[in-house]
Amino acid sequence: ALLATGHEDGTVRLWDMPSGRERATVTGHTDTVLSGVFSPDGALLATGSRDGAVRLWDMPNGRERATLAAVASQGVFSPDSALLATFSGDETVCLWAIT
Repeated sequence: ALLATGHEDGTVRLWDMPSGRERATVTGHTDTVLSGVFSPDGALLATGSRDGAVRLWDMPNGRERATLAAVASQGVFSPDSALLATFSGDETVCLWAIT
């Protein structure tokens, strides 16, 4: 199992649980990472940042798959991992098909 932590420098650290060892550090955001959510199938991690971007990362290797053109800080996957809904403080919601 993995744990993701976001940091002020824009990095996301991936931790192996329960050993607590850091597996990888991924970079791409340019400001504090505010949120992260794993897809139900465990294949993706979506992160939101103060930089306004939502990024998708392949798991468990941490390679960036996409940057979504959304001003959002949070997201949630559908139960089948096929959709990602992103939302921000101004009540903007976007729905993304994950391919």
